[in-house]
Amino acid sequence: MLTYIFSREMELRLKYFLYLLLIFPLFAQDVTFTREEYLQIANNIKQMQADSQRVAESLFICEELVFKMEEQSNVDSLLLIAKDSKINLLKARDEMNKKIVELVKPKWYENSYIWLIAGFILGKI
Repeated sequence: MLTYIFSREMELRLKYFLYLLLIFPLFAQDVTFTREEYLQIANNIKQMQADSQRVAESLFICEELVFKMEEQSNVDSLLLIAKDSKINLLKARDEMNKKIVELVKPKWYENSYIWLIAGFILGKI
């Protein structure tokens, strides 16, 4: 899109420049250009064409970079969503582990020393 706008703008500039080159001799017929001046004008035109081509190439590269950055931002947003869900799952797992630890802790009546003492007392009776 940018290359189209840029190329259209350059076409208009070159078109106006060519019109001026064609119309200029009608108004100033007594003025003639020397060979060096013609060569300088031709070199200027070539320079402008080369510059416009370089700018068009840079715009193409920039458009590719923007496309790659958009893709990377999409990947990054998906990674963020996945990491958020992973964090939520790990928090839920941590809470479940805490509940399991509470369930696994031995109760007061499962203490082996209490049963040992109770066995000695009952054995003496």
